[in-house]
Amino acid sequence: MIVLLSRKVLWSCIGTIVASALIYGGLWAALAFGARDITEDWITKQRQDGWAIAASATRIDGFPGWPVVALEDVAVTAPLEEGAWSWSAERITLVPAAFDLTQLTIRTPGRHTFNAPWATNGPLIANAARADFEIDIDSRGRLQRGHVTLEDTELLDARRVPLVRTSLLDLELALADSTDQTDDVFARFTGRS
Repeated sequence: MIVLLSRKVLWSCIGTIVASALIYGGLWAALAFGARDITEDWITKQRQDGWAIAASATRIDGFPGWPVVALEDVAVTAPLEEGAWSWSAERITLVPAAFDLTQLTIRTPGRHTFNAPWATNGPLIANAARADFEIDIDSRGRLQRGHVTLEDTELLDARRVPLVRTSLLDLELALADSTDQTDDVFARFTGRS
């Protein structure tokens, strides 16, 4: 009788573990594909607004932890009315905050290239061991706060001459959409380097 009861308990435990794993996997997949779809929808909207955005296929990472969206070989070019500047990065990882849809961390370590029509000497190149940009948005999707952290960063000119080096740059940004319905954003910079 005890052996029979032990087998029932064992199979009940195994069934509970399997069911829990399947439920967790299903919820994780729903969150991951939702995050990927939001990213791809945002890129599509920016393209419709005149921005040129190119990236390798959107990838989902993070299992079994919180899902993240990864893009590689990212290139962004602003429309002419926004200055026609461009930026490219080796990799971007979008990390939504766990259980808080109003916070997002954008991680972009590695090499970045900046170019603009007014930069007559060629592009600027930045290398960063860590480059994080955290943003908070309100329930209507408007920017509220930003935090930039750069570690072991170097900015070079087109000839690879160092312009700026920093071991740590930490900026806190107060971002708030303007109340007069324009697209201008107010930013207050504080921090240390």
